[in-house]
Amino acid sequence: MSEAALTVLADAFEATLRETACDIVGRVREAADVAKAVLFVTGNAHATGTTVYVDGGGTIA
Repeated sequence: MSEAALTVLADAFEATLRETACDIVGRVREAADVAKAVLFVTGNAHATGTTVYVDGGGTIA
């Protein structure tokens, strides 16, 4: 495969990653988002048996 073709593929892959890393409002997800969810669940005695999705609202869209 030529270098030009690899560049095109790499650019397309990067664009796809950027698209999937954004939440509904277009903000890129960060590790701090997950950390806040973990702190919430571990600090809340009433959150047992609960699944917390950290996907920027993607599961309700």
